[in-house]
Amino acid sequence: GALRYREYIKDNEGTTLNLTKNTDNNMGCLIGTFVISIFLCILCPPLGVFLLLILTYGLPYSIAELNKLTNNTDILLINICLGWTIIGWFIALFMALKRYKKAKKIAELESYFYDNNCSNKIELLNQLININPLKEKEYKLNTVHFLKNNGEYEKALNLLDTSYLGDIRQLKMQLLNKLERYQEVVDILQKDFTEDEKKEHPALYAFLAEAFLKLKQPQAAIECLM
Repeated sequence: GALRYREYIKDNEGTTLNLTKNTDNNMGCLIGTFVISIFLCILCPPLGVFLLLILTYGLPYSIAELNKLTNNTDILLINICLGWTIIGWFIALFMALKRYKKAKKIAELESYFYDNNCSNKIELLNQLININPLKEKEYKLNTVHFLKNNGEYEKALNLLDTSYLGDIRQLKMQLLNKLERYQEVVDILQKDFTEDEKKEHPALYAFLAEAFLKLKQPQAAIECLM
């Protein structure tokens, strides 16, 4: 499980850095296309002017598509249907630039957030949730694991208890175990897990037995393993 988590963090770091690079590279390609169109206007005016007009008309949607964080269908529709009114074109351009700026900001924050040596994790977590609430669950789970790996078990547990992050029972038990709150571990295993789940995951019985042993209840530990 720990190995899978480290791979998950590594993938996220790679994805974040690639997003930053791709956004910059795509902007460079867009600018390069305009430069080529200008040269074509000199070498072959009809073709160059036609290409330049098409690129200019579709500029708002092109900028919006420099990142893939959001669905840009609304900008596409405004650009195609209302771009000819000039006002519609500027509205689409304004929306596209706003989203492009947001995507750059998210990519920049994530590049620090997913760094295993991050020193201001909670501050970055709050900033990212405010900017990109759709990934709140991912950000919070990442922070919980980060705190856990750095021995800040109480902070990690508090974040779990104040968030809805899906099925976090096993993660919560691990934190409670680190905090030596064994009775709470027993309560979760006995009340929150069904017998079918325990049979499906025999390791839960071993976890329960270990908790009973820590509570100096050897008889209960033996019974749960039988």
